[in-house]
Amino acid sequence: MSTLLENITAIIKLFHEYSKTDKETDTLSAKELKELLEAEFQPILKNPDDPDTADVFMHILDVDHNNKIDFTEFFLMVFKLAQAYYYTQRPNFKTLGKKQEKYRYHYEDDTEEEGNMKEKKNVVTKIKVEDVKNG
Repeated sequence: MSTLLENITAIIKLFHEYSKTDKETDTLSAKELKELLEAEFQPILKNPDDPDTADVFMHILDVDHNNKIDFTEFFLMVFKLAQAYYYTQRPNFKTLGKKQEKYRYHYEDDTEEEGNMKEKKNVVTKIKVEDVKNG
């Protein structure tokens, strides 16, 4: 099996490893998401012990607002984290060409709810788009 397929399989297995701890085996509950974040993403979380971290991720990821994270929502998180990590690890980031700059995605959504959750979102990860943009 190719390295890419092995990694895709590992992501799927990881999702199922954490999603099977309750009756809903195709989704992550808030508790399961918290366990996954603490165990798997601790090295890149700014405040891994903050009890609000899982709530902030749930709020950001739960696109359909059913208080569960399905595989698509989980994979979107993995994709965004991988993309942000990629940009923080690239040498000479400031030398990106205009074409790449034009198609870079933004992670902050100005349409989010005001207040508490927006403030907390800014403290969730060490990898921030502002840091990437500023080199």
